[in-house]
Amino acid sequence: RRHGQKWMLVNAVGCRNVLKLKRLLGASIEGDSEQQTRRADEVTKGIQNMGGVYPKLAQRLINADGIVTSDALRKSLRQTLENNQERSLKEVQSHFLKHGGPDVPKNINWASMEVLGVGSVAQVIRVDVDIGNGIETQVFKMSFPDTKKTFETHFAQLSNCVEFLNWRKEEEAAAFLQVLLSKKDKILEEFDLEQEAINTERAHPAVGRCAATLSGKNTSVLEYPGGQVRVRVPQVWGISKYLLRQEFARGQSLNKAAEFMRGGAADGAARVLEQVLGSALDPAAKEASRMRALQDMLPYATPPVAHVVGNLLSVGASLHGAVPVLGCLMLKGDDAHGDPHAGNMIHDLKTGDFWLTDWGTVVKVGDRADAFRKIISLASRATYDLTTPGNKIAPRVVNAGAEQAGRLSDNVKFEAWLQLLGAAQEDDETGTSLQDIKAELGPHSDVVPVVEIIGLTSAAVQTSIGLLESFDAGQHMAADWGLRGLSEVGLLVIWSGVASLLGDPQVATTNSVDWLPPPRR
Repeated sequence: RRHGQKWMLVNAVGCRNVLKLKRLLGASIEGDSEQQTRRADEVTKGIQNMGGVYPKLAQRLINADGIVTSDALRKSLRQTLENNQERSLKEVQSHFLKHGGPDVPKNINWASMEVLGVGSVAQVIRVDVDIGNGIETQVFKMSFPDTKKTFETHFAQLSNCVEFLNWRKEEEAAAFLQVLLSKKDKILEEFDLEQEAINTERAHPAVGRCAATLSGKNTSVLEYPGGQVRVRVPQVWGISKYLLRQEFARGQSLNKAAEFMRGGAADGAARVLEQVLGSALDPAAKEASRMRALQDMLPYATPPVAHVVGNLLSVGASLHGAVPVLGCLMLKGDDAHGDPHAGNMIHDLKTGDFWLTDWGTVVKVGDRADAFRKIISLASRATYDLTTPGNKIAPRVVNAGAEQAGRLSDNVKFEAWLQLLGAAQEDDETGTSLQDIKAELGPHSDVVPVVEIIGLTSAAVQTSIGLLESFDAGQHMAADWGLRGLSEVGLLVIWSGVASLLGDPQVATTNSVDWLPPPRR
């Protein structure tokens, strides 16, 4: 028979996992904050226990409002899904022998090995190497064929489930399954470190051009009232499909900073910091004086206080450096970072360098970048029009927005772009979700990954602003930078300034205060 018992058994494994992941991601998390945290962590643990590709899929769906409905679960997923099992020293050595070839250093001191990061796809290590005239620390990234095979098996099981769910007329589950399958190509691309080396090499000049444009001085250093930042991409040396060497990006990632600020130690440290700085934290004080005070006290602070100070400085570097450069890449039509979450943004306090790492996947707006820039600017203006209660979006903004949205897609209307960008809307009950839009566009539309990158970058901005809003010092700085309330429309404020600058190169500023929407005429 067409749909006999054997056919149903073959498709059962993938379908069970589809339904389980859908149920876990859509879990209703209720109760007080402590109860929500505990329940969210239980759900996250359930996703981790599914193993294979499923935690990776969950990671890609964190910002999907139509799928993940609980902020507590979103927070738990961001913190926990990066806690992957690291490979042992023996496994790493075996990997080097199998995939290294002649380009791998011969005199590696394996006793010095330190694991810098472990993801669901790759592991990054640091080792000391005897180069003849001294010892050099080198960093290597590994992806693993056995993990890739597991991912491919799971995607095959998911594919086998499509016909089964359609036969059962499980329309909601079938739509969710299509969302999962749309991630396949991009996720499997991450295993190809030869391609990552190519992407990274292309990113070097692109990031340099954007930094020069944003600086207004044809330099890689971006200045702002509280300091300066240089956005960098690490050098890489491709060794094989599953092994590459990369420049050591020193510093702390934004997600590590966020983890500390969410911990109890940060509260006491913040109070001490505010008492020590005293008048420097007065709302009337200039931002630059506060930042100088922070920088001056950093070498003498106790570890918890130094951590808080460092995190504030990293937030400044992120919002004035990394996020504008990421927007510039997207808005110019260059290869843009395909996975810009907070873990891939690393700030080195000592040098002021801000590293953008992990270029395994890239996205490109291409020849429609001009329309995308105008959408960003118009969404910013629409939000500005609605800052006064009772106001409506100017008709010319609505009409221009509809025209530019039509250039990007026949299906994504201007109102949907407003929602995607976190812009204020006249009607908050549009009912359009990210998944609705992706379903309309189809899984292979090039607008879909762009939409996803907006969500990832916006989440990184929210992480940064969350650190600022942790205590009074940060709130004063947010006001100085024109970023108060940015956690809701943060990416739009910054990227609209970048869009304006790219549209008119004579407007050369990297001060977010000047990047705010223009005065209403």
